[in-house]
Amino acid sequence: MRTRMRWAIGLAAVVAMFAAGCGGGGDDDRTGSTTRATSADTTTRGDDDTGDDPRSEDELADDQSAAEAALPTLDDFPEGWSSKPADDESDAGDDALADCLGLTDEERAATIDSEDPKGTSPTFVAPDESEVDVEVTLTASASVASDDIHLLTGDDLPDCFAEALETSLQEGGDMPDGVEFGDVTVEDQAAGDVGDEAASLRVTLPLTADGEQHQAIVDTYLIRVGRAGIQTTFTSLDEPFTAEDAATVNQLVADRLGSSAADRT
Repeated sequence: MRTRMRWAIGLAAVVAMFAAGCGGGGDDDRTGSTTRATSADTTTRGDDDTGDDPRSEDELADDQSAAEAALPTLDDFPEGWSSKPADDESDAGDDALADCLGLTDEERAATIDSEDPKGTSPTFVAPDESEVDVEVTLTASASVASDDIHLLTGDDLPDCFAEALETSLQEGGDMPDGVEFGDVTVEDQAAGDVGDEAASLRVTLPLTADGEQHQAIVDTYLIRVGRAGIQTTFTSLDEPFTAEDAATVNQLVADRLGSSAADRT
C-alpha cells in the first residue's frame, strides 16, 4: 500500500492561507470560482519494474485504471467547491516518519515508497479554503494490504506523526514570514464504519500571526478495502470537517472500488 504522508503538505497549504488572510499574503488570488480540473495525477510501476509482484502487466494496468476510477471528482462535492493540482509529497516528513516507526528498508518500500498502482485526486477546495485530498492504491492481495496498514497504524504512530510533521515544517523552507507555531498535537480518533480496517488521526497545530491565534487541523484516514488502500486527508482552519462529511467521502471511494478490490482468483 503506497501511503505517502500528504498531511504535511496540506498543513503547509492551510498555513499559507492563514497568513494571506492576516495580510501576510502571497499572489494567490482564488475567488471561489469552480475550476473543473478533475483529472487525476497517477503513478504506476514501469514495464520492467514488477519486482516480486505476482501481477502481470495487464493486471497492473487494470489496477491502475481501477484506482483512478475510485477517486472522487469535483461533481461529488457541493456547489461552490473548486479543485487544483495536488501538491507534492513531503520527503522530509516521510523520512522522519519511517525512521520514527522503525521501518526497515523493505517495510518502507512496501508502504511509504510503494510502487503499487495508485491514483491521486486533485485537491478539492471548499469556499472557506478547507481542502480534501484522496489517494487510492491497489496492492497484490488483501493480506499484503492488511500487513501494510498494520505497519502504519501501530501504537507509536501519533508520536511519530508529530515528530515527522515538525521535521517537515522545519525543513520546508516555504513558511510565511511572521507566522509562529505552537506545539503539534496528534491524537487517535474514530475512523467510522468503513472498509475492512480503518484508522484515523487528527493533527492540530496552533498558529499566531498579527496577534491572531488559530489552529490548523488535519484529519487523516487510512482505510483498507480488500486489497486496496485509501488515504483521505481533510485540512481546515479552526473548524474541523465533521465526521459525517469525512464519512461521506470515505464511503464514496470505498463503494467505487467495488469488486476491483477483491483478491484475484
